[in-house]
Formats: sequence, structure tokens, C-alpha cells
Amino acid sequence: MADRPAPEWAVALGRYTVEDVRQRGYDVAPLEEAQRRAEKLLRLGHAEQALAQAEAVLAAARLPLTRRPDWPYDEPDDPAQFLGQLPRLPLPRYNPVDYERDVLNSWLGLTAGAALGLPLENKSRETIAREYGTLRGYVTLPPATRNDDSTFQVISLHALEKYGPGLTSVQLAQEWLALMPLGLTAEGVALANLRQGLLPPQSALVDNPFGEWVGAAMRAEIWGLLCPGRPLAACRFAALDAVISHRGNGIYGALFVAALVSLAFVQRDLSDLVRAALAFVPPRSRLAALLKRSFTWRAQCATWEAALEAYQREYAAYAVAPYSHAHVFPCLATALIALFYGRGDLGQSLLIAASSGGDTDFAPALVGAVLGLWAGERGLPPQWRDPLGDGFDTMAVGLERLPYDEFAGRICRLGQQLQEEQR
Repeated sequence: MADRPAPEWAVALGRYTVEDVRQRGYDVAPLEEAQRRAEKLLRLGHAEQALAQAEAVLAAARLPLTRRPDWPYDEPDDPAQFLGQLPRLPLPRYNPVDYERDVLNSWLGLTAGAALGLPLENKSRETIAREYGTLRGYVTLPPATRNDDSTFQVISLHALEKYGPGLTSVQLAQEWLALMPLGLTAEGVALANLRQGLLPPQSALVDNPFGEWVGAAMRAEIWGLLCPGRPLAACRFAALDAVISHRGNGIYGALFVAALVSLAFVQRDLSDLVRAALAFVPPRSRLAALLKRSFTWRAQCATWEAALEAYQREYAAYAVAPYSHAHVFPCLATALIALFYGRGDLGQSLLIAASSGGDTDFAPALVGAVLGLWAGERGLPPQWRDPLGDGFDTMAVGLERLPYDEFAGRICRLGQQLQEEQR
């Protein structure tokens, strides 16, 4: 990269890189010693030497790495390798007469979940319970609706309107550069790489230890809403989006979310819905194993708290780095636990997802998108709908405030166009 990072950030990036490499099954020995030296030099105040050591860690991570011989998973970075092999499953046809209503309810549910969780983000379950007691509704009124999760989805819709169904990863990335003022973790690295001329998928792969975090999944509900009852189409869009900033299980999380929302239009049983969406995750991946485990926790644990603790025990290796609650594994585990233990009740499921702590705007948003879609003619309960007002705020340049009904209408017009062109 042309601009050298600050030593503190470079050392932190090295720490995340070592952990990411370890989690993906590679031998970290070539990285660990250089990382230890970088951290020691930084503690001693030798900033330039620490920066050089941290850069050595990143350089080593760019070289071909050796997988551990006992690694049992098959996780391609190119989703086309997997999606191209999927059979076309017979699915019930979605009745488009309810499309705009369902999309509006789903987006309102997503917005409600994100707004509920936003003030709680990065807090643990214990901290939330201590500071707020038992959650019963929004923590702040009116709830804030401006966040990066929905902003990226607004940009995705804008890009699809601009470029049409032949939208490419490069075109979508160009809209990120034009409309998104900042990004965090994987998106932040991808934006920096894009500004240096690295195009997808390289924008996701260079010096990016956050490629299996939740960012691609948090952007994926929009693709399911655009492809009702057509999960493969939704996943193909989600994939071209995900490869801008993510790899491996980070991409698979986006596929799962896109399929889950798309299938929710035609499948109203939670267990069947999750199992159907699982078909769009590579079967020998770590994410597929986790999603299957969620059914075991549901069967064995009497409460959502016990199920969450079961996840945390089994996946403790993914909670080592700072802010690792933003990895795709805890985020999707929390969302599924909230869906299962909320038993189809939108409010109860939102509260479980937010009370679980961590990346508290993702899981409630996904829960809200699915259960909001199922809200029907009555719509969201007033407790969750009324405080949201008539529109939501975004970070996108020139698209800072959008009315809900107008945004839902745009989704539906484009979704109908996509269905006609893909027949």
C-alpha cells in the first residue's frame, strides 16, 4: 500500500491476522514470532521497528500458507465453485399480490431490530443486563436508524437500479467508493484496498483479517427481498457483493442470509426454513457445521441463555481477538437462537437477540427481517412500528433520508423486473 499505517494499527492488524490464519486452519508459526516481536517493540516505544515487524507479519500472511494436516473442512473462496453445482430445488411459488406489503414489513422489522440493538452494540450479555435490566423495548426514543448495515444495502439497491441485473462486483464497489464515507473492519480494509486500485476479489483478500466477520452477511437481506422465493438468484447477488470484502465463511454467511430471507417468502416454518437455507452453504464448511449444531442446542437447552452458553463453550476459539463477537459465527448463532426461542413472536425474538450482547444490531435486524416479512396485514406491533416514524436515516451520500414506503416500492419494482428477466 502507498500509505504506511500507524504502528498501533499495524500491530493490531497483525494480531487479528494471526488469529484469522489460525481459525482458517493454517500453521501460524511463520507469523507468531514476528507478531510477538512487534508487540514487544510497541510496548517499549520503538514505533518504527514495531511497524516494520507488523508489516513482516502481513507480508508473511500474503504468501502461500500451509494447512494443518488434520483440517477436515472444504471452504472455497470463490462462491461460483459451489453455487454452480447446486440443483434447482422445487419450491412453492410466491404470490406477488402481497409483495410490497411483505417487503415493507420486512424492512420495518429489520430497521426495528437494528435500532433496538444499536445502543447496545459491543456490550456483553452481562453488561446489558446490569445496565438495562430486562429489555422490554427500545432503549432510546426515538430510536436511531442510521447504521452501516442498512446503508450498504441502500447502496446495493441503488447500484442495481443504475447498472441493471448484470451488476458486477466492480460496479458495486465503485458505488461504495462514491457513496460510503467510511467502513469498519472488513469493509474498511476493502475500501482502502479499492482506493489503492485493488479490485474484487483482491480488495477482500489483501491484508484483511476480517474476511470471515459478519459484514457480508449484514448486507445480504436486500438480495433476499429482491428475489422472493428464488434463493439461488438471491445468493448469486449476495456473492458478487460479498467478494468485495469477504472470503470463506464470511461469504457463506451472506449466502445463508440471502437464502433465508428469500425462502421466508414461501416457507413459514422456522425449522424447515433454516434447513432449506442451509442448502446454500457449502456442506463441508465450518459455517454449515455451526448451523447444524444450532438444532442440537435447541433440542438440548431449555432456555435461550443456555443455548447461547452452549455456543460460547463450543466456539470459544473464535472469541480470542478483540471485538471477535463480530465474527459471522456468533452473529448467526445468536440470530438462530433468537428465532428458535422466540417461537415466531417478533417482539420476543428481537429482545432475545438484543439481550444476547455482541454485535447487537446484526442479529435483531435479521430476526426482524424474517419475522417482519411474516407480519401480514396487521403489520408490526405498534410498540415496534410507531417509534420508527415515516423514514430511516443512512450514511450514504445523497441518500441520507428515505421513506419506508418509497424504499419498499423501489425494491418491489426492481424485484419484479428481475423475475421477468430471469425467467
